[in-house]
Amino acid sequence: MVTFSIVAQGGLAPLVARWCRVPMRTIPVQPWAVGIRVQGEPVGLRHYTITSGAPADGRPVFELSREEGWVSSVSRDGEQLRLGRETALRAGDEVLVAGGEQPAAEQVFTGRDE
Repeated sequence: MVTFSIVAQGGLAPLVARWCRVPMRTIPVQPWAVGIRVQGEPVGLRHYTITSGAPADGRPVFELSREEGWVSSVSRDGEQLRLGRETALRAGDEVLVAGGEQPAAEQVFTGRDE
C-alpha cells in the first residue's frame, strides 16, 4: 500500500501540476553540504545573500568593519571561495557571518535597514 501511494503520488505530481498550470522547475542536485550540528540554537551566526548595490557588493572582505561581523564563509555560484585579503564580495554571493551587530550587518550585506 505504501509503495503504491509513493508511486502514484510521486509519479502523478508533475502531470497534475502541468494540468493545473502550476509552474514547476527542476533544481540541480548539489551533492555537498557544509554544516555543523549543535545542541542549542547558534548564537551570533547569520546567513546573508549579497544584493546588488549593497555596501558590501564589490568590496574586499578586509575592508568590512568588524561591527558587521566576521565573514566566515563565502559561496559563489555554488562553489566555496577561499577567503583572502583581496577576496571581493559580489551580488549573489552567500556569506556566513559570525558575531557583529545584526542591524549593521543587514544594512552592509543587503542594503536594507532591518
